Amino acid sequence: MASQGFGTLYLLCFLCLSTPLLSLSRPDWPDFHDLLPQFGLPRGMLPQFVNSYQLSFSIDLGTPCTVKIDDRHVARYNRYVSGKFSTDGVVSDLEGVQVTLPAGNSVALTKIVVGKNAETLDFYLGNSYYNTYPASQFEIPPVCSSTSAMIKSVAWDSHFITVLTFSESEELASIWKLELRTGWLDE
Repeated sequence: MASQGFGTLYLLCFLCLSTPLLSLSRPDWPDFHDLLPQFGLPRGMLPQFVNSYQLSFSIDLGTPCTVKIDDRHVARYNRYVSGKFSTDGVVSDLEGVQVTLPAGNSVALTKIVVGKNAETLDFYLGNSYYNTYPASQFEIPPVCSSTSAMIKSVAWDSHFITVLTFSESEELASIWKLELRTGWLDE
């Protein structure tokens, strides 16, 4: 159950960062000792005073997928996504998320920083700051659509059009054979 919660938060982390993560400014984070029983560990396993902590996460989305961030950007998630949440409002060491830029190139999303009062999110691509988004844009988990079908080949003759689609790993995903008819629009 805990991994599903982290998965939801992460999927929203780029379009992943949902309200639960946004509301986790340092004073609101649960006491670390309260988290231990959720993982089957006793509360007294660590000393009483914990100044801060990080939680690592790894999620399996089942398949790669994409989410539209805004009119100019798309986030592409690998099947597996991982990173770390910290009490200072940072998602770091992010792996498995790429952002397609307006020029068409994709760059790894590596870090997300929650701004003051949890009103903004700063996105880092590679090692550099890229953009700030309003946190309200990520309050509702987005629907992630499959990226598995990419058209690689189209062939036709006088009777059929054949379209071959492939997955990102270059495996054949589907074959569409469309019959050409004359006058079918008039029928």
